[in-house]
Amino acid sequence: MDRVTPSPTSPTTPGRPDEANVFRVECAGLSGCVVYLVGHPARYRFLSQDLAVRYAQNIAQKSRPSVVVVIDADRTVVRALEFPLSVGKDGQRLAAKVP
Repeated sequence: MDRVTPSPTSPTTPGRPDEANVFRVECAGLSGCVVYLVGHPARYRFLSQDLAVRYAQNIAQKSRPSVVVVIDADRTVVRALEFPLSVGKDGQRLAAKVP
């Protein structure tokens, strides 16, 4: 995993606090995939799409509500995974479990 600079073509508009975190996994064939949270400058490069998606899913699960969007080299969304807030039977938010 390498840290990279933001792409000028990547959207980086920060969301409102009540919106879901959007993690993008952008893949470019043999050059690997870049994972980032929309609106934040940090970028992480992975050689494997599988590892990039697992990394994004792991972070998204811990920062709900979140969405992971996987984009292929043709700039097509190939997968979108949602991680909603954990809600109890009474409709109240449940605290995140920290190991």
